Amino acid sequence: MAPVLVLLLPIVSILLAVSRPRMTILGVNRTPHEALNIDRCHAVQGLEACEDAWIQHDKGLAYLACSSLESRANWAPGLGHLNATALPAESTDRLRLLDLSTRTHKPVRLLGLPTASHGVWLHGMDVLPHPDDPSRLVLFLVSHRPPAERALASETGADSVVEIFETRVGSDEAQWVATAQHDLVRTPNNPVATGPRSFYVTNDHARKVHWASLLRRTSRKLELAYCESSEIVHCEILADGTTDCIVAADALTYPNGIAKGPGDLLYGASTFHGEVTSWEIQSDKTLLPYNLISLDRAIDNIHVSPTTGNVYAATFPNFFRFTSSAPTPSDPSRPTSASHRSPVEIWRVSNETSSEETFLGRQYKREVYLADPEGEVVSAVTTAAPWRNQLLLTGFFTPHATVCEFEHEL
Repeated sequence: MAPVLVLLLPIVSILLAVSRPRMTILGVNRTPHEALNIDRCHAVQGLEACEDAWIQHDKGLAYLACSSLESRANWAPGLGHLNATALPAESTDRLRLLDLSTRTHKPVRLLGLPTASHGVWLHGMDVLPHPDDPSRLVLFLVSHRPPAERALASETGADSVVEIFETRVGSDEAQWVATAQHDLVRTPNNPVATGPRSFYVTNDHARKVHWASLLRRTSRKLELAYCESSEIVHCEILADGTTDCIVAADALTYPNGIAKGPGDLLYGASTFHGEVTSWEIQSDKTLLPYNLISLDRAIDNIHVSPTTGNVYAATFPNFFRFTSSAPTPSDPSRPTSASHRSPVEIWRVSNETSSEETFLGRQYKREVYLADPEGEVVSAVTTAAPWRNQLLLTGFFTPHATVCEFEHEL
């Protein structure tokens, strides 16, 4: 027995040393942050499973990429939900337009999309006011199209693209202009526009289907122990309609939300590293690492206030409670259940201007800005988008959106 223990103890020690940082980020044994700034939050019904949002700040209009709990239960490629045969022939996902002043919303009809796409299958999004006409908006929508042979989806993964539309401010219609499809647009998650026909996008996974599928397992749960590195790519629609892409930054672990910062800065979140990286955008669109901001929590989308430059990050203080609150084919309404709530922490990252902090090398100030330790008011939030003194909170599988008010400009 003693020789066996001698062999096992070093192995166990190594495994613990490797897994402890990851378990910390995922929230194992974490004491939840006390409730903070959730006493002035208001649910906005009808905005279901809206993974991401973009706000036109001068108008107070928000565009949201929405789906349904039932659809997310069967089709969420990033989570390994690849039951394409359970989907309707045409997507029921919708782009919604929310007036933050009145909290009323309406669908935006997407016109001209090629019929072979069978609609949009929404995930992340971004919007760019056209440089020639600010009232003309260019929409960049990540769409995880089911493969042509839907029965093979668990083997092939999604046929993911970025669909580009144009609309007018406040209009309930948008016209399709291009589909960005490329081998490097593999598992797209979140885009950031760099021009009317160009954008960055994160690939949250290295493969469309996890390598464990070779063992007839389609779950991505093994990534909690080991996650292959992926990248951020930059793509451009060429004059002939084809898509050209380059790798802008590689060797990234679960790159998720990205957001344009001031000047030539791009912020990007790593879910499993629990950190936000700031990059400097180079003239060739590659990204040069500039700074690293650790939040020590799994992070989803990030948004930057155009007024203050503050970064707002939606985090999962307990990643396992987040995944357990996801809808399943047998229980698509699970996120609405009181027994499957997921705690929420929204972090704010701001420039540190104190001379003492700057002397100590602390360029950024990090703080929890909103917290719901039991997910009673807000649960499983993946996006926190600031507007004036409000935060718009949405989620990949939340039953509704939520707007929380603060005393001051965000």
